[in-house]
Amino acid sequence: MVATNASGPGRFGHGTLRDYLLGVGVVQADGSQTRFGSRVVKNVTGYDMCKLYTGSFGTLGVFSDFYFKLKPLPPTEKTVLGLFRKLPPVRGALSRLLRSPLTPIAVEFLDGGATGRLDRKLDWNGEIAGYALAIKFGDLDAAVAWQVRELKEIWGSCLDGDVPVSDSREQARLWDCLREDRFCLAEPPLENVTLKVNILPNQLVQWIEQIESHLSETEIPFFLRAHAGSGVVRIYCHLDPSSSRAGRLAGLIEKWRSLLKAVRGSVVIERGPAKLKNRVDAWGYRYKDVTLMRQIKNRLDPREILNPGRFVV
Repeated sequence: MVATNASGPGRFGHGTLRDYLLGVGVVQADGSQTRFGSRVVKNVTGYDMCKLYTGSFGTLGVFSDFYFKLKPLPPTEKTVLGLFRKLPPVRGALSRLLRSPLTPIAVEFLDGGATGRLDRKLDWNGEIAGYALAIKFGDLDAAVAWQVRELKEIWGSCLDGDVPVSDSREQARLWDCLREDRFCLAEPPLENVTLKVNILPNQLVQWIEQIESHLSETEIPFFLRAHAGSGVVRIYCHLDPSSSRAGRLAGLIEKWRSLLKAVRGSVVIERGPAKLKNRVDAWGYRYKDVTLMRQIKNRLDPREILNPGRFVV
């Protein structure tokens, strides 16, 4: 997880793993071992090497040990699922929430297909449908209760319905599903493609509208989820191995990357068959700082023995 800087729904309220790493031990490409940081928070002068290695996908060194700072779990947690028949009201609901004094831990978006699959996975018998925003609060009991009431007032007429989830077991099942992506994956013989789109949070609904429109034209089955407060969209596509739709999807990925270049957005292929990756680069990174990234890689791993070809450089 440190090598990929992977994060889930809680990144909105808590940050990513990189924010909690105090120190690391790294085995370098020549076999020597180096330690950066320490067990205390005030431990860095100069460049924070922990942040350099985090998310490098093992291309700069091999992690051997870690020091993390910890936070206590909130005493009370509560979830509200806001339901929307159409996409435009989601924009207003998100805008009102993010401009409010509320402090949710997680703000998750699901499209109609993902919502339906989640409903079946949780055996909720059609209780949720359409587009959904899953909002999670965590704090003292009185603070959580106040935030839930305020959220419903703030959203007001934007909502077509809401489902409060207070039972601890139901909450755990819901967020276990949202932390993973299994309920959005296809069964064989279909092939799974997962794309990660990084955009500005205020462009989320605009981009979801474009993605839905473009993918509908290709007739590729797809589902959309997003860390809505952080601007991270995941697209789950189900490809028929016998069809030629991988080429259409590759063309769409290149098109999205070109459109996102002006705002330093990105489209990364997190999962996909070889025939897709042979048509389009998995990372597609086209920014000027790639030169600096290459220089760092050459300095730390001049023989390119650490995960060659796994990351941008």
